[in-house]
Amino acid sequence: MNPMNQEQDLRSERALEELLGKAEPRPLPPQQDEQVIRRAVHAEWDQVMKRRIRNRRLTNFALAASVLVVVLLTLNALRGPFDGGGLQQVANIQKQFGVIKVLSNRQSGPDDNDVSAIGSGQSIETGDESGLTLAWNAGGSLRLDQNTRVEFESGSQIYLRSGRIYFDSMPSGIPSVLTDPDKARLAIRTDAGTVRHFGTQFIAQTDGNNLSVLVREGRVSVKGTHVNETAMVGQKLTVTRDGRITVRIIEVSGGDWQWIEKTSPSLTLDNRPIIEFLTWVSRETGQPLRMSQRVKEIVSKETMHGVYDEEPSHALRLYMPITGLAWRIEGGEIVVGD
Repeated sequence: MNPMNQEQDLRSERALEELLGKAEPRPLPPQQDEQVIRRAVHAEWDQVMKRRIRNRRLTNFALAASVLVVVLLTLNALRGPFDGGGLQQVANIQKQFGVIKVLSNRQSGPDDNDVSAIGSGQSIETGDESGLTLAWNAGGSLRLDQNTRVEFESGSQIYLRSGRIYFDSMPSGIPSVLTDPDKARLAIRTDAGTVRHFGTQFIAQTDGNNLSVLVREGRVSVKGTHVNETAMVGQKLTVTRDGRITVRIIEVSGGDWQWIEKTSPSLTLDNRPIIEFLTWVSRETGQPLRMSQRVKEIVSKETMHGVYDEEPSHALRLYMPITGLAWRIEGGEIVVGD
């Protein structure tokens, strides 16, 4: 019991004794009745003291509970709307096919096909002939190729254990919370070094020993114990775990980039200009657009509508005839018009 509460109880008892001492003497009850009265008084006194103690405990418990509620509400406010067992959401799943395993604490979920968001602390494994597209919360589109293992460490960093990923900081036709590619930051940690990009489309792939970075747009840096290099547009930078570095010139479409089209999210156009469809195809395939000013005015005015969920190069062949515009692939470019 608190010493202050004990002192208050003693003062109350002394005051009661003084008050009783001033009262006129009363006839004493029979001895048998006196014993009964004493027992009743003691019983009532015990009940009063127990109620006081119980009330104090309830008050302390209520205070503790209110503090706990405040703490829980604060944590929930920090965590946001994502309900992932205490995980901080870092991305939303936009497209998936094949075998996808989402793991938390090295345990696979009961039904990974029902997962719609990814949180920090989780890992993803893709199987054969599988792929995954994520809308990164900080902005941009993150794609995972088949046989890839990625661990999500925070809202700005992932660990690529093995496999191949693609990141586009400004994906065409894909809603993003950011419009500034310089703010859509994503660090990719690997055993050979950490990859950081600057307004970019790039591929990072590793087998646990060798790291390769292919740049389609912008520039990418790789820093580690044995490396501090930057790759530019049209370059492939390869780094081994022991620090050997090679750089070679590559194409920015086809070949190593072909798998990305399988992971392209659907494009929805509701009476939107044809140029938005062409820009989507161009960015997803890595093939620049070329057209005259007259044709550019036409595709900026004329509209399309529908949901396009085919691979972009296939969608180009399938839907461009509907527009009535001539087009062709020439010198790695999409040429629209005569």
